[in-house]
Amino acid sequence: PLRTYLLAFVRIQLVLLLSLIFLRARMHWQTIFKTFLFIATATMDNAAAFSLRVITSNIRYAAPASTYEKPWSVRGPLLIETISATANTTTTTTTTSPIPIIGMQEVLHKQLLDILAGLNSGESGSGEEWAYLGTGRDDGAEAGEYCPLFYQPARLKLVDSTQKWLSPTPDVPSYWPGAGSRRYVIVAVFEDNATGTRFIAANTHLDNASSQARSEGVKIVLKTIRDVQGVYGSGGELPVTLSGDFNSQPGGAAYSVLVG
Repeated sequence: PLRTYLLAFVRIQLVLLLSLIFLRARMHWQTIFKTFLFIATATMDNAAAFSLRVITSNIRYAAPASTYEKPWSVRGPLLIETISATANTTTTTTTTSPIPIIGMQEVLHKQLLDILAGLNSGESGSGEEWAYLGTGRDDGAEAGEYCPLFYQPARLKLVDSTQKWLSPTPDVPSYWPGAGSRRYVIVAVFEDNATGTRFIAANTHLDNASSQARSEGVKIVLKTIRDVQGVYGSGGELPVTLSGDFNSQPGGAAYSVLVG
């Protein structure tokens, strides 16, 4: 069940998200961010099923404005507005919105603070404020890009989380040899507050410069998920979602490792 669920979700997400990433190069950032927004809504098929909405977006770090790119001061509010609306949208079969999990990539610390403040601006006093997991990739604190997971503690209890760098030394901020940047995966176990159902959510950003770093990195992603599953899925495999920017095309080495 874990492998079937994971591969079905990832196979769809990789094909769509990687197609969108390919469009980024073609469009030279003439769009603000919607090229990078992918949403999947799924119902967990177990004893206490519930609806989960997984949203992933490479938000583009706050680069200086250029001919082809709007500054973060313009992109940020539009991103936050769209993500917030998407997270709170109901489906045709429910009267309440599915539980949202948001994975992002290329998030600098200032952008993280802006996003958190923006998501929470309409939730003050509602009991559905947002929290996040993840650090800056360069020092395990605030330096470099984050690859965060956003969730609402009022709807989801955080049971446990772990962060591993995609390198030969995954417990400390580090590179895979030949990689262009430090990369990591964040893996969390959540429990639905309403039903007690648990699941695993993971978010990552594979390297853009090295095929080997991508394929070896995704092996660490899968191992980390399996290790967490081994601790918390002993009574039966927990459902898994994996979001991210994989910097890979269908049929590429990393893709083949992930779905093979």
